[in-house]
Amino acid sequence: MKLRTKTEETHGLNVLAFDTSSPVLTVSCVRCDGIRSEANLTGPYQHSENLFSLIDHCLKCLKLDLREIDAFGIGMGPGSFTGLRIGFSCLKGFALACGRPLYGISSLDLIAEGVPAGIGRLAVIVNARRERIYCAFFRSRDGVFERESPEDEVLSIHDLKEKTRGEIAFTGDALLEYGDALRSGNPAARFLEGKFWYPRIEPLVRMIQSRSKRMKPLDLESLKPQYLRLSEAEEKLRAKRVLTNA
Repeated sequence: MKLRTKTEETHGLNVLAFDTSSPVLTVSCVRCDGIRSEANLTGPYQHSENLFSLIDHCLKCLKLDLREIDAFGIGMGPGSFTGLRIGFSCLKGFALACGRPLYGISSLDLIAEGVPAGIGRLAVIVNARRERIYCAFFRSRDGVFERESPEDEVLSIHDLKEKTRGEIAFTGDALLEYGDALRSGNPAARFLEGKFWYPRIEPLVRMIQSRSKRMKPLDLESLKPQYLRLSEAEEKLRAKRVLTNA
């Protein structure tokens, strides 16, 4: 998906969006006249305590009421299971209360959007725990990151190394655990600073305001995060059922 646009049409929408998939809780709001507010909170996962206060802060900065929001957006994951559940519960509540359209994109796209233009090939890698990594791969063309494939992936470190040979830049918090292995296997790789590792929701707010007429809204009845894999508890339960039925 292309996030950056050289020209943007303003459709006069008040838009509110947030991402709860990572340790960085990010909220942004844009008013119909283009004035924006943004709040980002970095630290331990306490999104349930902080999400509503950040939303309230952004709305007050623009002198908006929640009932004046014309569209909502969310980073759909992958990422923290608990964080995503908090964000989606909030989004569903807003949708039911306000009856407004919902839009979302992968949180890995949001990470890519924060990376400076001019990088040839980019791997966004997020720690999925239990020796797996959430991945998305991009190429930069004319200052815009284009996906190599439409779907996010879940890979082992071995498979990731096979897919990232040669010149490539890495970003994402999986570098904390797997950075050394990636460095040793690819001397041509580049590793971005930690400030580029996490999603920022502001690009989605801009996208909704400028392109909502060409975007497909999310379906409230089937709305769910992009988990990509089962939680640890669900994997243990599935394994237990297999053993019981064996």
